[in-house]
Amino acid sequence: MNQRVLIEVVLTDIRAKAELAKRDLGSLIKRIRTQRRAATAGEIKRAQTTLTAIEKRLAELSKLTQVIYEDNVSGKLTDERFMKMSQRYDEEQQQLKKDIEELQRQCDRENDRAFCKEQFLKAVRKFMEMKTLTPTILHELVERIDVYQT
Repeated sequence: MNQRVLIEVVLTDIRAKAELAKRDLGSLIKRIRTQRRAATAGEIKRAQTTLTAIEKRLAELSKLTQVIYEDNVSGKLTDERFMKMSQRYDEEQQQLKKDIEELQRQCDRENDRAFCKEQFLKAVRKFMEMKTLTPTILHELVERIDVYQT
């Protein structure tokens, strides 16, 4: 099979699927929204679980800092050891705070990815009117092409 024929077959298939999507757009949009909500909800839930664990660890670090301070004041812990432990706890707290900020940004990005009907319609129209198959479109839409000898 030559390249030109393969490209035409792929283009025809993409156009047919775009036409099908256009004909039953309501059902397709509903299905996509459901899938996106499920994916977004899963990502947000994972982020919230991680946030809860980080907040718990921050509370533990706060208590540990208080304990080592009291141990230092009472003489159970040397000044040198107190400084090392205090510095390590402070560094961990700073990293955890950065992790919280990153997780919050991830949650915001997931919420921003909510399905937009207008963007979807624009994409369907673009694929229906497509004249040539570019590498970008090929990578965006085609997972694999199976070619069999007849």
